[in-house]
Amino acid sequence: MIVIADTSAWVDLWRHGNTRFAHLLDQNRVVLHPFVLGEIALGRITPRAEVLHRLTKLQPPRVAQHGEVLA
Repeated sequence: MIVIADTSAWVDLWRHGNTRFAHLLDQNRVVLHPFVLGEIALGRITPRAEVLHRLTKLQPPRVAQHGEVLA
């Protein structure tokens, strides 16, 4: 199972911990949508450079084209 997590899932992981999500990360079963990465980058994260570096190492999912989303 591959999981795509929204911004709130990441925030919840960092604030409260989530062993299931952390386990999926350890198994390389989490992908990161570029828009979610952008949302996270706009927030207050510490240590910023390290967190963003680690997140950019995650695989992105196939991103739908604008027309696909509208259809």
